[in-house]
Amino acid sequence: MHFVRRIRRGDGLKLKAIRLQALLTDPDAFGSSYQSESTRNDEEWEMRAVRGAEGDAQFLAVVEFDNEFVGMVGAYQPDDRPSTRELYGMWVAPDFRSTGIGSQLVDAVKEWSIEAGAYEIDLWVVVDNRRARGLYLAAGFTDTGLSKPLPSNHSLTETRMTMPLTETQRT
Repeated sequence: MHFVRRIRRGDGLKLKAIRLQALLTDPDAFGSSYQSESTRNDEEWEMRAVRGAEGDAQFLAVVEFDNEFVGMVGAYQPDDRPSTRELYGMWVAPDFRSTGIGSQLVDAVKEWSIEAGAYEIDLWVVVDNRRARGLYLAAGFTDTGLSKPLPSNHSLTETRMTMPLTETQRT
């Protein structure tokens, strides 16, 4: 059985393993690349885990199954938009897709965002990533009409999506 939880101090090596697996498996889904992320040392991965483990400014959630991470998502508070949280880096291992884990990860970001006092969640998603776009649309995100080239592959386009957090959700 799997469960979703916020990352904890000490999870750095498991975070490294899943992030690198995600970048190898689905390189065109992310703004970063395996080449750039694989050069980070273990201390940097542990610091990422520590920063995502607590507080209102950064968040990392993972899906754990048999003591391994099989899914992850991150979110942060942009410096220029304190009432917004930015979802990023969502990924689910291929054997665990279509099981509801993606929705659970979005819900984890939503819950954290509400607790942090945010009024909306934004994200960028590759236009051709129909599965991810469908998940985000079903979760309540809408397209903003903004787009840009994917930083890691300029032949692909990302689109901006947003989800307001209503007063009902916030109470």
